[in-house]
Amino acid sequence: FGSILIKTKENMEVLKDINQLTKGCGVTFIKNDNFHFYEFLMVHPNRETYYLFIDNWTQNVVRIHVSELLNGDYYIGKYDTNFVNKKMIEYYERMIVCHKNRIKEDRNLKK
Repeated sequence: FGSILIKTKENMEVLKDINQLTKGCGVTFIKNDNFHFYEFLMVHPNRETYYLFIDNWTQNVVRIHVSELLNGDYYIGKYDTNFVNKKMIEYYERMIVCHKNRIKEDRNLKK
């Protein structure tokens, strides 16, 4: 699930303002059971609504639209494995509750 320059915040927090991004800062995407770590490069030179990042695992350059960055699924700050794991556990706990409810509903329909 990704290390950042000293300039970045010590704790991961939701990216709320595009001005929080500084060259080299780490940004982690976490949604459901999917996560990814990026390093911020720059605003796209030809499209100001896109931001360029280096994918920490593949080293590919990725462009992400500003609206996607600010939707609550991107976190800024020093990568914290425990934080990411807790977010994943929260997701799986929600899924377990959902599936238990489906089983209960199915039993109620058969009665």
